[in-house]
Amino acid sequence: MIIIFGFLFYWNAYRPSQIKKECFTIAKEKAVKLLKTKAEILDETGYMYKKEYEKMAEKGMYFKNDFDSYYKDCLKGKGL
Repeated sequence: MIIIFGFLFYWNAYRPSQIKKECFTIAKEKAVKLLKTKAEILDETGYMYKKEYEKMAEKGMYFKNDFDSYYKDCLKGKGL
């Protein structure tokens, strides 16, 4: 009985929380990297934004939509 309850706790509580933590970290790193890439590819017409994007990326900031997309993809990939 203890083994069954232990497995159920692991599968329904501990495992999902660890996956969410891991996906948060992965999504944040990828979103910051994407912002740096966006700053690199902006042409002269977007020069003002390029500097802003570079400053944001240096501070570890990112766009919420980029983060959300990476986070959801990670959760799906891990089975949640």
